[in-house]
Amino acid sequence: SSGINAEYGGAMGRTGAKGDRGAPGSPGSPGSAGSPGNDGLAGTPGAPGSRGTPGPPGASGTPGKDGAAGMKGDRGFDGNPGRDGNPGARGNPGSPGARGEDGASGQGPPGPPGNPGAAGGPGPRGPPGAAGIGGIKGIQGPPGDSFNADDCPSGAPGPPGYPGLPGPPGANIQLNPYIMAFHSQTTTPPKCLDGMTELWTGYSFMFMDGGAGAGKWAQNLGDPGSCMREFKPSFFSECTSTTCGKSSQRHQSAWLAIAGDKNYMDNLSSYVEMSEIDRYISRCVVCESMYSLYIVHSDEDKPACPATQVVQTGDSEEV
Repeated sequence: SSGINAEYGGAMGRTGAKGDRGAPGSPGSPGSAGSPGNDGLAGTPGAPGSRGTPGPPGASGTPGKDGAAGMKGDRGFDGNPGRDGNPGARGNPGSPGARGEDGASGQGPPGPPGNPGAAGGPGPRGPPGAAGIGGIKGIQGPPGDSFNADDCPSGAPGPPGYPGLPGPPGANIQLNPYIMAFHSQTTTPPKCLDGMTELWTGYSFMFMDGGAGAGKWAQNLGDPGSCMREFKPSFFSECTSTTCGKSSQRHQSAWLAIAGDKNYMDNLSSYVEMSEIDRYISRCVVCESMYSLYIVHSDEDKPACPATQVVQTGDSEEV
């Protein structure tokens, strides 16, 4: 284009050809903010950005609904023992318990002897005693009254009986005519002599004191009645033709005591409990023999037995 040069006042020449690219100019000052541009086209999604810094804690949310019950967890560790609680209120009385077992019976020391009690009434009838030994054959009785069998009416014949079963073999029983008692004066019954048969053992009984009305009843210590099978210090009964009852007198029984040395006798108590009295009573035995025993006494030296009849001398036995 043409123009006028103001410095020289001449007319502006024609536009020259395009010159070379000049050197970069210095940065211009920032321009003013332009007006917002129109929305551009949607860009392609950018690459994920780097993780930002954690934001501040959010406000507390409202409580959510209760979740479903979870599975049972493992057993935790045992905690420390807690403190003792306060005593509870008094409970109601319990129901009575079952009856306990009986305890062991105790027994104290024996008390002092009591005063004699009043006489008791007759006791009940005791059980039947043991069967006694068979007696020896008695003497023949007098002849009975004679009668004529023809004077009795004849009865009707009975039917034939059935044959009986064979009986057991008969026992070989020999009744010896001599029965005697022996006393040991110890708590052990003595033995029968050779050739004798023992019938029973028991306690050495001497006599019964029935008081002023009944008197005393004694017996030979060689008789079998002096060897009682049981020790019973009770009273006896007095009988009439119709009744029996106890006597009003004070009854006492005498029994043969055991023997001992002087020291034993000096230390023997004057009172013995009834439960222990049988420890001081002599024992005895009743024997059966085919031969009789003889006792020979002498005021001087020990006598001699008749020939072929020696049985016992002192503590030794001789045949």
